[in-house]
Amino acid sequence: MTLHKKTLVVTGLTLLVLIAIIYAISRVLLLGSFTRLETRDVRQNVKRVINILSDEKSDIQSIAYDWAVWDDTYAFVQDRNEDYIRSNLTDNTLANLRVNVMLFLHADGRIIYAKAVDINTGAGMPVPRGLMTHLAAGNRLVQHADTKSVVTGMVLLPEGPMLVTSRPVLTSQKEGPIHGILVFGRLFDTRTVKQLSEKINLPLETYRLDDPKSLSPFQDTGTYRLIEDSLWVNPLSKDFISAFMLLKDIYDQPVLGLEMKLDREVYQQGVTALHWLLVWLISVALVFTLVSLLFLERFILARMINLSSEVRGIGEDGNSSTSVTVTGNDELSQLAVDINRMVRDLIRARHQAELASRAKGEFLSNMSHEIRTPMNGIIGMTELALNTDLTPEQRQYLEMVKTSADSLLTLINDILDFSKIEARKLALEKIDFDLRNAIETAVDTLAVQARKKRLELSVYLSPDVPTALVGDPSRLRQVILNLAGNAIKFTHEGDVVVRVAMEADTDDAALLHFTVSDTGIGIPRAQLETIFESFTQADGSTTRQYGGTGLGLAISKELVELMGGRIWVESPKGFGPENEKSKTGGPGSTFHFTARFRLSPPKPMDKVDPRRFDLTGLPILAVDDNATNRLIFKEMTASWGLVPSLAASGEEGLSLMKAAFEAGKPYKLLLLDWQMPGMDGFQVAEQVRKGPFGADTQIILLTSGGQIGDAERCREIGISGYLLKPVKKSELLAALLMAIGRPVEAKGPVITRHTIEEARRRYSILLAEDNPVNQMLARKLLEKRGHGVVVASNGAEAVRIYEKRRFDLVLMDVQMPEIDGLEATHRIREMEKTSGVHTPIVAMTAHAMAQDRERCLAAGMDDYVSKPIRPEALFDTIENQVRKSRKNGKEKDAKSVAST
Repeated sequence: MTLHKKTLVVTGLTLLVLIAIIYAISRVLLLGSFTRLETRDVRQNVKRVINILSDEKSDIQSIAYDWAVWDDTYAFVQDRNEDYIRSNLTDNTLANLRVNVMLFLHADGRIIYAKAVDINTGAGMPVPRGLMTHLAAGNRLVQHADTKSVVTGMVLLPEGPMLVTSRPVLTSQKEGPIHGILVFGRLFDTRTVKQLSEKINLPLETYRLDDPKSLSPFQDTGTYRLIEDSLWVNPLSKDFISAFMLLKDIYDQPVLGLEMKLDREVYQQGVTALHWLLVWLISVALVFTLVSLLFLERFILARMINLSSEVRGIGEDGNSSTSVTVTGNDELSQLAVDINRMVRDLIRARHQAELASRAKGEFLSNMSHEIRTPMNGIIGMTELALNTDLTPEQRQYLEMVKTSADSLLTLINDILDFSKIEARKLALEKIDFDLRNAIETAVDTLAVQARKKRLELSVYLSPDVPTALVGDPSRLRQVILNLAGNAIKFTHEGDVVVRVAMEADTDDAALLHFTVSDTGIGIPRAQLETIFESFTQADGSTTRQYGGTGLGLAISKELVELMGGRIWVESPKGFGPENEKSKTGGPGSTFHFTARFRLSPPKPMDKVDPRRFDLTGLPILAVDDNATNRLIFKEMTASWGLVPSLAASGEEGLSLMKAAFEAGKPYKLLLLDWQMPGMDGFQVAEQVRKGPFGADTQIILLTSGGQIGDAERCREIGISGYLLKPVKKSELLAALLMAIGRPVEAKGPVITRHTIEEARRRYSILLAEDNPVNQMLARKLLEKRGHGVVVASNGAEAVRIYEKRRFDLVLMDVQMPEIDGLEATHRIREMEKTSGVHTPIVAMTAHAMAQDRERCLAAGMDDYVSKPIRPEALFDTIENQVRKSRKNGKEKDAKSVAST
């Protein structure tokens, strides 16, 4: 017997589908029948109500007939005999008749006599005023064409609904002529409704149709189902159903709603029958399934489980000599034979792949070091050369070298990252970092590129975004650099904005939403889905026009997913915080990505402490035509206690300054954009200095594209500071504090980024580096920053130098002759056990794999900087590590003093 004949693979599915179909059909047919029975039961109960209402109408009609066809009444409407009133029209008379109102009218509608009583108490009461509106001439109650005319029905009064009857007063022989009209009225109040409920043994409720509040349960007519004219039903629950009918008045208009709530006994019987049917179907299906499974277990499942277990065992121990058991003579037996052959081939292939992967990893690590070491020298020395006096031709050549080296480094990084993605070895670090510093550092790398194209490059963090996080700042910067770098590359005019907002947060984590928007050429909609694939760009021609490997977005997508987020793109887009349309540039695009980070305790990141100065309440004016920049300046300055005002043009800024001066509250600080339509920043500054309202105002000029001679022009006009965009929060704060600390009329040096950098602390640093080019590069970078540098050419020399003197920090290369950086670090840490002093050691190496960082930290190093060296990243690392070391040292000293 073949495997196809033994297996009943569709048994369970077929039974489930069959049960579902039978149950669905039964539900439709069975519950449909019971629903129809329920509707018939509702009709019968409604008919009972209608019959009782008809009895009420017949009763009041009969009473009116007895009084209207009577000779004494006929005489009374003509002569108004007082004896008739005394003898017949007492309060008890109406109460006994269960009539609230009795009216005798003249044939033309004038009232002859009126009487009203409360039939519940027997006491007299005023005739309802609302009834009088129905007694006007021409109304149905007072208009009778002949002696047989009778009007009986409902009228809706402000006092409540009333059942009324009207008929002409005749002689006992039912003859006229008609001299008068008799009107009886019976209020349809709650007591009457209660009596009706008791008669039919069903709860009844009335609702006035002229009162929306009273009729609120029936405002949503979609919940009610019309089953016949003026009758609706609505299942309230599985236990109760509501029937709602309309009562019409004497004018044939609906005026009153009557609701009954009924038990759904019939429907419940149908539900119970359906449940028993389902139980029966499931029971039959279970019995059938069990019998089928017994056969499947014996002939198929047991053999398949045994085969799977043996194959799993082979995969776990990797023993190619082991084979699965072959039993029987069917397809399963043949499968076992094929598996034995395939397992042997797979195990051999796995061994070969492991050897190849190990060789590939070693190759990547070695290639990373061997390529990055000379690249570090090329890029670093080129940057140093560009900072010297050069001829235009020499500067052009060196800039071309620098551009080519940067492109080559980007290509190397992309290929290494892509190879790690392919090998599933790309991993993230989990370290404390400051979000603002990470993003500003990344954007600062692109600032020169943006300024060359005269683009506005801005960074905006929402106030609710936490900045003290735990994650991988280098990989986050990589994503920002990829997206913002692309935005600058494909944007020819306008702006590029990096924004961060809170997406969601918990007590210990935050999901952040990053956007990078531009006013560039945009992306065709057909390419939006494929742009994150490897080696893919929006247009094949862009590779030739703009360059690039097509790997950046694919790597960014992988990194974002590792950070617990997702990435997507929109194009075209609106611009600005209010989604205003850009006045320049192309259709633009916006790249979005989310990333999840754990929260860490906040740490002070500004190089200048604002608490040393009293900034609270100090007025400041920011003038910038870019709405995003205005928002950034507003939130930055407000966070320091300043009181910001905003202006979108130079003219508006001058107007605000004049108004503030006249109000006796002049601005002390002015942030001024240089490139603005109409009046530029220099022109506005000149007007400020000429007018009386700017005499005491410190001016800081901000620009996206500086030019030679700007600083001298600033000094001549009286501008205190000159900063390049995008300005870091710490730099802006330092510039403001330095500006308010000196007189306005002082003609001292203009505050720039370099001025701020020069105000920072200087450190004594031990540099361990064996490569002469990298050694010179690092020493020059550190010395230009003002740090003192001692150079060691290998690890052994570094240890000997460390024994003789104290350093603030050690920069340690990893791969060096005699002893490497890891062993040198170990020996230094052993010496520190005796001295009790901890010196920060930062690895500075071309090894850029994830395991390289782990090896450095495990050896006792405090941080890691990869080659080629990025100066800002290196200086930030030095500053952070020295500050952390000194803080820990102070805390340790304080504990020692406290213990003594």
